[in-house]
Amino acid sequence: MRNHLLSPSFLFGIALVSLVVIAALFPGLLSPSSPDTFDLHARLTPPGSAHYLLGTDPLGRDMLTRIIYGSRIALTVGLLSVILTFAIGTIAGLVSGYYGGIIDALLMRLVDIQLSFPFILFAITVIAVIGPGLWKVILIMAVTQWVQFARIERGQVLSIKEVGFIILMHLLPNTLAPLIVLATLNIANNILLEASLSFLGLGVSPNVPSWGGMIADGRNYLQSAWWVATFPGFALAITVLGFNLLGDWLRDVLDPRSRK
Repeated sequence: MRNHLLSPSFLFGIALVSLVVIAALFPGLLSPSSPDTFDLHARLTPPGSAHYLLGTDPLGRDMLTRIIYGSRIALTVGLLSVILTFAIGTIAGLVSGYYGGIIDALLMRLVDIQLSFPFILFAITVIAVIGPGLWKVILIMAVTQWVQFARIERGQVLSIKEVGFIILMHLLPNTLAPLIVLATLNIANNILLEASLSFLGLGVSPNVPSWGGMIADGRNYLQSAWWVATFPGFALAITVLGFNLLGDWLRDVLDPRSRK
């Protein structure tokens, strides 16, 4: 275990994730102003100025402040959607694998149907009907992604249930390792999906700082004000990289073959 804790992927991943978590937990202490404060006289100020370290956006809002506050949206969507997905998928897979029969057949057919729909197309269709919003994005992710957890949990249960385990006392704890790895990787995936939806105008409200929305705001200024889209994109990239590195590290730690 000590060797795993000293691995470069763990150290680099935990450093990146810790940076984002600290920014999300203490945005008021780290940001120089409010994310809604704007100064039209300072619009599109380049980075490196005395008052605006990362420059300003087309409305004169401080980019550093909005990136820091944007981390709260990214982590909220990533963590809550995965928690809901983990719970729904694990319970469904546990019940399906343990009881089998008609229950297993119905749940697995539902999984097959769900997997046939591309997420972005499904999300665009649903949000076009019910409207955008933070909790709506989280629920859409939970509804569409539980099937991954259900399939893995079902497979794990089928491989060990014949030993005579009790469903909650033994089966569930002995099947959690691959689900924990998948959950970590899905946090990164869902952060990226939220940014994609916000970029399309289908995520959180435009008034809420979101990295995807900031990138969308800067796409028309790539030639004249590159920083408006670049810095939120960089924040998104290091967050996704951090969680992916932690997911790879967890896979190595929880995989018995790697321990050998």
